[in-house]
Amino acid sequence: MQNKLYQLLQFCDTRTELFVESFAIAFPNDPFVIERVRLNSLALEVLNYVVQPRIEDLLKLSAAANAVDIAAPWYLDFDLVEELDRAATSVRGSIDRAVKLLENACSATIMLDNAGEAVIDLVLALNLASQGYRVYVTARSEPYELDVTASEVRMLLIDVARVLAMDTRGIEIVETGSRYPAPARAECLSVFRSY
Repeated sequence: MQNKLYQLLQFCDTRTELFVESFAIAFPNDPFVIERVRLNSLALEVLNYVVQPRIEDLLKLSAAANAVDIAAPWYLDFDLVEELDRAATSVRGSIDRAVKLLENACSATIMLDNAGEAVIDLVLALNLASQGYRVYVTARSEPYELDVTASEVRMLLIDVARVLAMDTRGIEIVETGSRYPAPARAECLSVFRSY
């Protein structure tokens, strides 16, 4: 194993490459799948308490879910609704600018990462699609720690749509083709690069 890790150190240019390339060596079986299911279930349970219909509120909620970092290990006993509300009220940034950009767009791409957070991001995706946007959600093809995989997203999208009584039309799930995240374009399938 040390020899494989040494070879990876010679091959990898960035921290992301090292983490992604060594993941399969360190974890030949996916030890995080049960935790991803738990985090997604936790987020699904609170959807009806946190979702607001306005896009501005959904953008804040999506930012809040990433700020709260639902997947952080210290969040074992906490009130997710309270944490999301608190984080959403303190979101700083260009929500108004994002809304204006959406007004002139016909499509949007949402890059998913951590389980739990992805559920909240799918709420945004469903709402955008219901307003006529073509929505692309990207996810890793292969497991990597607590990040959702494209196959998990397919099931989650159906679950979130059912909870919110929404339609999944207008949403396309785009896989990266690897363990790499969507921004690592050189490591993604050519179909992803065409979006």
